[in-house]
Order: sequence, then C-alpha cells, then structure tokens
Amino acid sequence: MVLNKSSLFVMFALVFCLGLLSGQVYAQDANKKVKPTGPVLADFSEPEEKAPDSVVQLEDLPPDVPVADFVEGTPQSTRKYIYEKATLKNLSNLYWAMGYADLANDQHIDHYLKITECEIFRKFVSSEFEMKEIREATRKFIVDNRNEFSTRFELVQEILLRDYDLKRRAFKIDPRYQIQSVRRFELVTSDNIFEAVCGQKGKASMIFPPGLILEFSRPFTLTYIPVPDDIALAYIEEKNKRFQKILDKAKSQEKVYEYRKAYLVLYAKAFAFRKLEPSTTIRGAHLLQTMAALEGVEVYGDPGRKQLFYSKSFLSNKSPTEVSEQLLKEYAVLKEKYKAEGMFH
Repeated sequence: MVLNKSSLFVMFALVFCLGLLSGQVYAQDANKKVKPTGPVLADFSEPEEKAPDSVVQLEDLPPDVPVADFVEGTPQSTRKYIYEKATLKNLSNLYWAMGYADLANDQHIDHYLKITECEIFRKFVSSEFEMKEIREATRKFIVDNRNEFSTRFELVQEILLRDYDLKRRAFKIDPRYQIQSVRRFELVTSDNIFEAVCGQKGKASMIFPPGLILEFSRPFTLTYIPVPDDIALAYIEEKNKRFQKILDKAKSQEKVYEYRKAYLVLYAKAFAFRKLEPSTTIRGAHLLQTMAALEGVEVYGDPGRKQLFYSKSFLSNKSPTEVSEQLLKEYAVLKEKYKAEGMFH
C-alpha cells in the first residue's frame, strides 16, 4: 500500500499520542494530592477459616505489646513503583499486558482507541482505509509497549474508626468495616461508566471489564489500626472540633464515630486472569477475576494522604523496588498454579 502524506501524518500522530500512555516506573511525587479511587468492596462470601502462620494479624499480637511497634516499611510516596488507579485507560493497558485483550480482534483494538484516543477514532472511523492503517499502528504500539504497561494497582477504601486503645496504641475499626481473613476484593473503575465511552453507552461501552476481582494469594485481616499517640491525639482533636459545631441535641457517642473516617490503601500486583464474574457493585456488569499478590498496606487519616497512620510493605527491606523472599515464593506459586492462563509481567 502506498501511503500518502495524510496517512503518514495520522500514523505518526497516533503512535506519538499512544506513547504518552505507556506505564513507566518513576518516583511518585510526594506532594501530589491523591483522591480515592472508585468503590472497593471486600467479598466476605469465601472467608478462610484460618490464615497462614506467616501472616501477621494485628489481633493475634500479645496484648501487652503495643501494636504500633509492628509498623514497618516505607510510605508509598517514597517508593519507586507506581500503583495505578483503576481508570478505564489503566485497566485497558492491564488487559493487554496479561493477554486478556486480543490483538487480532478489531473490536478490541477499536475499543482501546475509543478509551485512549477518542478524537482520532471519531475523525477516521468513517474511512475504512484510514482505519486499517490506524489499527495496524495501534497493534504495533501495543506489541512494543505492553511489557511496560503497569500490572500494579491501588485499592482505596474508606473506613470508620471507633475508640483509640491506649494500651494497644491503636484505633479499633468499626465492626462494619473490619476485614476478617479476606482474599477477594472488588475494584471498580473510578471513571463514570454510565457516561458514554466515545459516544457509546451500555454493553457497547463494556467491551473490556470495568473492573477487577483481585484474589490475593493469602488472606488479609485488619481490625485495628496502629497509630502513634501524638498522631492519634492530633486526629481526635481535629475531629472533635468538627463534632462540637453540630447541635447539642444531635451529639452522641455514635455521632463521634461518624466523624472518624480513615482511608485504607492496598497495593497489589496482578499476575493472571481466570474468568469473568458478575459484579456486586455494577448491575449487569462482569469483572475480571485476577490473581494478585498484596505488596503493601497503608492507612491514612485524610483523603489527601498526608496524615499517615500505618504503613507495612511486603517488598524487600534492602530496596523498595525489590520483592521480599516471601513474596517471591508467592509469585512462584501463583505462576505455577495458573500457568498458561494469562501472561505474567
């Protein structure tokens, strides 16, 4: 095929624009404010009866040992990995990285263009000749860059705290928000999927799943949040100032707890997909069940992530970009268990 100047310009512009989407590993700006992602729901339908001995659970610690002494790791702001938010664009990149999306499927290619380069798609969709070239350029971009697409995501869940245990040096999590030996978490895109995706709504806008069901290699339990005394006192005083502004007749102990919001952040690495499962948060939608490893946990007292309560990293203590021996074993188990059911990166 002989390409005219217009066609060459289109292909060059497309590859240049798509190049901006490639996931890279850089130091995250510590001063950048981060908003929570979309709804995250812990699935309690399949609880583990007993967690592995290797998992440290806060409620299992000796009562005479302050829980806060077990805080370890470094805050995400000082690590070198970037854990992406669950936007449609980032999820689409993940689907290419894991091999869920099909390069030979024009519908998948077009949907990716609608999500990442809507204006280009709209401009040239009426020309079969131009679209053929654009699809081929898109395929080449994906092949060249999918190894760099991020497979790491963050899950953010708002929780409520109750009383601060002075002996434990920890806040008790409201029973409605406690996580008891849970392995499966539902992560839905932070984008509004009820709005049109490049002009399409409904099932036409859900060619790719709008979220994940992350199934961790080990159960996760969290019923208390370790917090140093000085930080806990500052947090309580700040919430009390807001509480004192409400009408006296509305004041109660339960109302106090309503003001004690905190933000749980889980950092996960996805390995392989298994199957589509119905979503519990989006009616009519199906999410992609994905095997993952939990690489870190943080809890903040504010949505902007400036007031760090607790941080635990499962990465190597020697380097924030190396995984620990324990995680390496988990990765090996996941790869063996789900061999040939998706690509690993």
